[in-house]
Amino acid sequence: MKKVILLDENIYICNALREILPQSYEPRELVAEFNDIEVLKSELPLLEYDVLIMEPKGYSYNFHESMHFIQYFQRNYGYEKKLIVLTTIPKEIFFLLLDGCFVSSVIGKSISMSKLKYQLDEVMNHWGKHMFPPSVLTSSESQVLKAIISGRSLYEISRYRECSPKTVSHHKRSGLKKLGVNSIQALLASV
Repeated sequence: MKKVILLDENIYICNALREILPQSYEPRELVAEFNDIEVLKSELPLLEYDVLIMEPKGYSYNFHESMHFIQYFQRNYGYEKKLIVLTTIPKEIFFLLLDGCFVSSVIGKSISMSKLKYQLDEVMNHWGKHMFPPSVLTSSESQVLKAIISGRSLYEISRYRECSPKTVSHHKRSGLKKLGVNSIQALLASV
């Protein structure tokens, strides 16, 4: 039986997971629940678990603290433990902002209980990144948006990618349009 830890402040999600986990294809046990990222970080080494399910943004912690925690988790636990992110942040934007950090899956919170159960089963029974739905960004769009978010100018990106600033601008506009925003500021505001 797989052992699961949950970091989320939403009581409805916590209740749903308490109900879903034992009913899964391979039953799972919820061994601990946290609503504070620092408390989780301090107790994590003491707990026996296989999977951590977390919301990257809460009332008592913000998205940037979560990103630091994901990096900490990756450094200390690597690929031996699964990390699943349940979020209201659009999955495309979340993967874009992860910038190389390993997460087993990102699952949207705005889905039915049956879909949540199915997606959790899929992720927990298979290894690797699972994205529901598959990525809509091209590799170029993703790379350009990541570079812009990290503070690089269109000119710097064009020199690095060995293409014109106009091509970089095209990838930027196209990627933003696919993500449903019209500017980098709007993209960052959605987090």
